[in-house]
Amino acid sequence: MRLLPLLFLPLLACDFFTPGSGTPADEVVDGVLRCGTTEDVTGFLTGDRLPIEVASTQAFELTLDFDDPTHSGRVRVSSDFGVDRLLEVWIGDARLIPASRVDGGDAELELIALNSGTVSGTITMACPDPSEDCNNIADDDGDGLIDCADPSCAQEPRCVQEQADLEVIELSCGDDLEIAPPAIGTFDEQRVLYAFGDDAVQWHFYGGAEIVLTSTDGPGTVVVEAGSGGLACSGELEATGVQCATAAMLTAGVEATFAAAQLPLWLEPDDAGWTSVRARLDCD
Repeated sequence: MRLLPLLFLPLLACDFFTPGSGTPADEVVDGVLRCGTTEDVTGFLTGDRLPIEVASTQAFELTLDFDDPTHSGRVRVSSDFGVDRLLEVWIGDARLIPASRVDGGDAELELIALNSGTVSGTITMACPDPSEDCNNIADDDGDGLIDCADPSCAQEPRCVQEQADLEVIELSCGDDLEIAPPAIGTFDEQRVLYAFGDDAVQWHFYGGAEIVLTSTDGPGTVVVEAGSGGLACSGELEATGVQCATAAMLTAGVEATFAAAQLPLWLEPDDAGWTSVRARLDCD
């Protein structure tokens, strides 16, 4: 979705490169990312840039398949209004960078390989037609996901900057609550990104319908049981999402225990919504 200020690495001030050369590439033949193609970037260096050739305002999605999981990339979208740099998100094991070319602007992929400096792997570019409109409460691209719940909108600024918590529950000592599962509504009711592990490469995408558990009581234990699978993330909300100090996957019907000190706890379903959620706070 978005302007992610998490990773500002010193990239080389270079033009488009052939792999590891430092000389300009033939942009018509080599090193150009186009709709429906896979580009082998083995031998490219950190800081090398690949131009992205798409029509103006076209949405696109890059799938990164690198041999070294620490290698990454970011899409640089420039226009008269400035430059945005978009990092990857994870959906399961897939590493994606959803973006779009701004009307009148340009887009390119900047490669990042900090350990060896040399990239090994491929990049596949897809262009959905029609693409998802992130603000019309409709499934435009037919993938069953609406607006900010669609990975194509994961870096859309409105999906990141103008969100409200969907369901906030403040637990008190002794509470044992059956929480009515929220349903996805408009774009401002949906969270987008959670990060755990190395936040340079470990942003994971989840849609909306989350529940946020908070408490002002003292030490104790929080017990959560969900009727369907999902993510439990202990962390604080930041400008670009939630940075998880602890993350655990919830299994349907299995209790998960957290220290009260780990609140706020963000509960995000794997599917479009939770089937059921129960939360209990046992204070010391």
